[in-house]
Amino acid sequence: MSSHAFPALYLNLGVEMMYVLDQRLRVQKERVEDREKSDKVVKEIMLGFLAKKTLDEVFKGHGTPTRVGLKMFFEKVAHCSIMRLNENSMDKLFDLMMMSYKFALMKMTMPEQIMTITVNHLRALLDLVPLDKDIGAAVEHAYTMAFTFYRPLGPMGWFMLRNSLLVFFQDTRVKVSMFIKDCRQLPNGRFVLFDKASPVQLMLGGEPVGLTKVGKKSEA
Repeated sequence: MSSHAFPALYLNLGVEMMYVLDQRLRVQKERVEDREKSDKVVKEIMLGFLAKKTLDEVFKGHGTPTRVGLKMFFEKVAHCSIMRLNENSMDKLFDLMMMSYKFALMKMTMPEQIMTITVNHLRALLDLVPLDKDIGAAVEHAYTMAFTFYRPLGPMGWFMLRNSLLVFFQDTRVKVSMFIKDCRQLPNGRFVLFDKASPVQLMLGGEPVGLTKVGKKSEA
């Protein structure tokens, strides 16, 4: 199911990129003129990210991309406005995007939640540039393409897609200060998926690991 991995990677990593860029652009922007410039840059990048021509290419069903190729793809998107990132900043941005989406994937209790995560990500874009008709139309178009593309998948298809995505992130263990501070990541880069103080959420119909069943002996 590697042919279905690229759209999920592009949409979710792209929204993570928008979160970070929006935060960086808006910090310490107290003057109205500066806030207006930040809003303009965020909108330009977002429209580039969700451009119909770009999404048409993404949803053609390519195989799972390489990390280098994916990073170059997002570098072009990030630079579709007047903003420019140096190589070091782009490296840090891409690492944060990757680790944030990897954490979301590893916290899932069922593969179908890939779609839930994607929808929630796209919906969050509307909060970055509220009441903007162009952004609203672009997000709606991305919704439609995602639903159309992933609707035919059955349980096995979702399972294989989740496996393809996790394999893609398998060796990605960049330490993120935010995750470590919140006790969601260990110093070796591995995530803490289960909080000992909170119950483990099982998938629908799932049973606790180690559950023992005793069957009645049938009479001859």
